[in-house]
Amino acid sequence: MADYSQKEKELEREHLEKLVKEEDRSIKPMKEFESPEDLYHELIASVRKYHPSADISLIEKAYHVARDAHEGQTRKSGEPYIVHPLCVAIILAELELDKETIAAGLLHDVLEDTVMTADEIKEEALRKNVRDAYVQGLVVDVRREIEEAGIKAEISGRAKHFFSIYKKMVNQNKTIDQIYDLFAIRIIVDTVKDCYAALGIMHEKYKPIPGRFKDYIAMPKPNMYQSLHTTLIGPTGQPFEIQIRTYEMHRTAEYGIAAHWKYKEVTMG
Repeated sequence: MADYSQKEKELEREHLEKLVKEEDRSIKPMKEFESPEDLYHELIASVRKYHPSADISLIEKAYHVARDAHEGQTRKSGEPYIVHPLCVAIILAELELDKETIAAGLLHDVLEDTVMTADEIKEEALRKNVRDAYVQGLVVDVRREIEEAGIKAEISGRAKHFFSIYKKMVNQNKTIDQIYDLFAIRIIVDTVKDCYAALGIMHEKYKPIPGRFKDYIAMPKPNMYQSLHTTLIGPTGQPFEIQIRTYEMHRTAEYGIAAHWKYKEVTMG
């Protein structure tokens, strides 16, 4: 039992190291980063598109507060810290949210990384709670449908981080309307048969978006990743992604094929 626990800890450590390396690779070189001032002008231009006559003084004040609070702070890549909250604010503007929410987006890192108080970014917390509540509502609906079909499954959900959305928009040259995985649900089942059964249930419950279904079980990726991916229209008209896989496929996806075989050796041996 102790040996098994040690193996699990080793897999978790390897997984964390993998995530750190992937995150580092996803960061663009410093020379490719836009300056904070350019990003700020991009933000204001985005706001002006849907609020031409809006008073942007609140956004302007929030930017200056965040910029001063993060003065001298940089990330490992050398990127000025203020770039991240600016990217968040740009995404909020692309979603045509109100100026109070955009200001909160600019200030969302200030509590964690500076000396400002929670009151100054309470709007950001509210926005996050609304997104999380929507995802959890989807999880409840999906779980009900799967359980009623008699399929044993582990179901979870997440709202994509705004900075991840921004990076995807920049790296893949997409608009916010072309990002379909703002919200995602994962269904993990025992067998391949259950994967396809769960897929059928989801396609019956929600309207699938044409061209957004991928069968990585029948045709795995080169790294042996296997899963069913489909994008559906949620109850409010908001698209969301569903990934369906077995527990073995999930372990391979999370830890890699080598770690998967290590785990098999432990459990079988």
